[in-house]
Amino acid sequence: MEVISRCASAAFQSAATAGQVDPEAYWDIVDADTPTVAEIAAALDGWIRDGGLFGRDVTVITVEGRMFVASGGLSWGDAPTDAFSYLCLLDEIGAFTEPISS
Repeated sequence: MEVISRCASAAFQSAATAGQVDPEAYWDIVDADTPTVAEIAAALDGWIRDGGLFGRDVTVITVEGRMFVASGGLSWGDAPTDAFSYLCLLDEIGAFTEPISS
C-alpha cells in the first residue's frame, strides 16, 4: 500500500501543479473551503495507507483478470460514501484505465 499511496499522492501533486486538477473540487476530503495541494495529497496518501481502497464502502471485483472498483449509495446531494471523492480524484489523475461513471 505504501507504494500505491506515494504514487497516487505524487500523481495528484503533479496534475494539480500542471493545472489538470482543481484542488478546490475536493474540498470535502480535507473539509476546507480552499484546500491546498499538500493537504489533499496528504489526505489521499493517508486514506490509501489506512486501507481506503479496501474499506467497507468500496467493493473490488475481478472479472476475467480486470479489477473493478465500486462505491455508492443513497445521498441527499452530498457524496454517497466516504470513499466517493477519493475514487473520483484517483479517476481524475488517471489511476484507472477506464473512466468511472457517476
